[in-house]
Amino acid sequence: MAESVNPLRRRVRDLLARLNVTASPVADVARAAAAAALYRLAVHERGTIAPRGTLREAANYKSTTSSLESLSGDVMHDVATALSAVVESGDATVELRANAAQALGEWGDATAVEVLKKLVDDASADLRIRRAAWEALGTIGGQDAAATLARVVAASDGGDDDVFDALAALSDLANATDAPPGGKGDTVRGEKSGLLATLEGVQHRLNQKPHLVKFAKDVLERASIVGI
Repeated sequence: MAESVNPLRRRVRDLLARLNVTASPVADVARAAAAAALYRLAVHERGTIAPRGTLREAANYKSTTSSLESLSGDVMHDVATALSAVVESGDATVELRANAAQALGEWGDATAVEVLKKLVDDASADLRIRRAAWEALGTIGGQDAAATLARVVAASDGGDDDVFDALAALSDLANATDAPPGGKGDTVRGEKSGLLATLEGVQHRLNQKPHLVKFAKDVLERASIVGI
């Protein structure tokens, strides 16, 4: 009964069915379109492309603040599971995997972060796929996602665009993170090593590029204030 009275749930199930068809060159075109549609649908229902999580906490199904709440965690989990399977498939097309990775940022939680981290670290993956994974990590958030994005900045040899994209994702997460009452929060040493120390370690390289070092400084200052 619920399926028939909830148009959003019905739409999501329809897109999920299109995503889960048997892979083939022809089918993968439609599957890529379904993944892109799942991303657009979630953004439309949330009404923003702002992060779902923060520097401290990864997004979860219970923290959804939009009409997606009506889908229940089970539906969102099914979508995230299907998108994760596509992302991890070495046989899927670049377009399909990139679209699925981007959509996973809107539908996934901390479990999806683990999938996306592997993709970021896969040097053999197409750059379009890895960039989609960076964006998704910046949407889901959490300390593991933030530390991974910091590593991208530190290790990137792809030029300013790579560094800028990763810093932009970190900046969005930092701005979505409230400072604790009374000012600067308590920083756990291991957590700081994963984010602040990583970025501080590459400032000498970024100093030669004013637009990047300013961005990095903004992220460092905000992360320090919120205690990460």
